[in-house]
Amino acid sequence: MIHFLINLHPTPKNWCKISGTMGKHETQMLKEVLEWDVRSWSHAIKYWEKLEIDPRGLTVLDLGSRRGGLTYYFANQGAQVICSDLEGPSIEAQELIKKYELSDLVRYEKIDATSIDLPDDSCDMICFKSILGGIGRDGNDQYQNAALIEIHRVLRPGGTLFFAENLKASFLHQYLRKRFVRWGDSWNYMTENRLFQVLAPFEECSLEFWGFLSAFGRNEAQRSFLSHVDSLILTMIPKSQRYIVYGYAIKSKDSIKTSIQGNG
Repeated sequence: MIHFLINLHPTPKNWCKISGTMGKHETQMLKEVLEWDVRSWSHAIKYWEKLEIDPRGLTVLDLGSRRGGLTYYFANQGAQVICSDLEGPSIEAQELIKKYELSDLVRYEKIDATSIDLPDDSCDMICFKSILGGIGRDGNDQYQNAALIEIHRVLRPGGTLFFAENLKASFLHQYLRKRFVRWGDSWNYMTENRLFQVLAPFEECSLEFWGFLSAFGRNEAQRSFLSHVDSLILTMIPKSQRYIVYGYAIKSKDSIKTSIQGNG
């Protein structure tokens, strides 16, 4: 049986050992890892660190790596990282890894998250940020289901998935995305119920919901300020109205193959 732990009232947390090397460079490194809306999405990193996993020597698969932020994050902690994207990692991702002299810890692969070309039980950890909406574009929930089944298959027993995703959020968020975001009509934003479905194969999941106003910032300074306001009002915002979800999911140590019943 899957166990969900949901925290509705997040509180800031100091960096623990998984990011202990960041020190005074934390802000710049977070910008490299998260790219934009850094103050809001940084809560995902801090939440992941509650597990206090030492990634040194572990195999981490970064799905949908974009510009390589999460690959950099885990490689900087000593993990062996597979940096992947549907059409292969970007030039920006490879340049980021070279910039911090982490190339010996990273290999680059072209990987479709719905059909991961890796053996069963081959990764200690898997991470992704903001990929499920694109995978399930135009209402294709079955592709989101397939991706999580594949992630579960590739994780070793006892392995951990770290994730951060955009949520459907409020009517206002939905309206403004459709009006001003070029992929807003097609992106298949997650809801809490959909998360319960796609994470069904895992033994334990822990989720946290964050953010309301910061999504409306037009530049990084505005988003940072609005994220601070969010931290003051978040307890008054229902989780169904928040626009970010993050957390982790742990595969059972004696896991067996499972399936998700989708509606696609």
